[in-house]
Amino acid sequence: MKKILQVWRYEFCGIFSDAGTLLIMVVTPLIYSLFYPLPYANMLPRKIPAAVVDMDKSPLSRLLIRYISATEEIAVVPTESFSEAQTKFTDREIYGIIEVPIDFERNILRQRPTVVSLYSDGGYFMINRQLRGGVSRATGFLGAAIETKNLMMSYGFNAGAASRIRQPVQIIQIPQGNPAGSYAAYLVPSVFILILQQVTLIATSMMAGIRSREHTVRLKQAGVLASILGRTAAYLTIAMSHAAYYLIICPRFYGFRAAGDVFTLVVFVAPYLLSVIFLGLFLSTFWKDRESAMIIIVFSSLIFLFLSGFSWPRDTFPPALNFISLLVPTTAGINGLLLINQLSAKLNDVMGYWLVLCALCPFYFALACWRERYCRQCSGH
Repeated sequence: MKKILQVWRYEFCGIFSDAGTLLIMVVTPLIYSLFYPLPYANMLPRKIPAAVVDMDKSPLSRLLIRYISATEEIAVVPTESFSEAQTKFTDREIYGIIEVPIDFERNILRQRPTVVSLYSDGGYFMINRQLRGGVSRATGFLGAAIETKNLMMSYGFNAGAASRIRQPVQIIQIPQGNPAGSYAAYLVPSVFILILQQVTLIATSMMAGIRSREHTVRLKQAGVLASILGRTAAYLTIAMSHAAYYLIICPRFYGFRAAGDVFTLVVFVAPYLLSVIFLGLFLSTFWKDRESAMIIIVFSSLIFLFLSGFSWPRDTFPPALNFISLLVPTTAGINGLLLINQLSAKLNDVMGYWLVLCALCPFYFALACWRERYCRQCSGH
């Protein structure tokens, strides 16, 4: 125990005495949390400029345009022709073109199907989704108003009765986890959990680079087990504060859902951080210099994010890729912590992910001890 505490003190002091490691472990998490969510501060894009080309110029087409303009998603930009709208679209003055065809009113009055065309920028899926939603809502309002009016005129119903007959079943949407449906609430919490892994892996590798250059012998004077456990305790001390900051403080500051029980979070995040630290200690034995380690870890972070099922469900992964993804702590960490924090899941609900992390802890601990012993034998200590 005495040797473990000595190693812990040496590693902990080493983190705060090296400017590079201190920057990664203390300053970088703060910078990430302050600047990364800023581009998504508005949660959802609203009043997206879109051109409306009215080829019909009828009372009903103008009513539809008023409905479109009244939505929170779209800001109508009047245009005289489709070619003018195309020019504005190419110049990025607008992000969509809505075309109301000729005979729009005539077809509706004759109860013939008519089509309103929407040309939107598919390169921005959030903008595309908002434009589609706004146009669909506006055309739905217009259709409902026309159908209600026809029922009132044909059968003598009042407005309330006609509305109930037109839509006897109503849908009440109750979204869970991300009530606003915002891209920020979908992306940022996952990235915060990834940052916990990235920062820890870089810090362990940077400290290993310092030791290899300065030929430090203090760690080698302690046993392999004491060295691994002492260094783990040093990184865990700092990583737990990072986890509290990213999982408890930041979600509430940015307005993300944070409904997780603190006890459940602590029980789940402990094996996550331990598995990450053991993985970092294992990988740190392979780096020849700290610069190479930083480049490789930063580059691989995006791969780890995709392997977690962030952009595509893991159930659709090939079996081999699904198995490989489970070897990365962020896979179980992101999925489990999001369920706890956003859906108020209990430990029983995320038991599968928790067991994966618990299995990764002894796995990477054994690998870290093996590599530490092997490196000592190679160096003659």
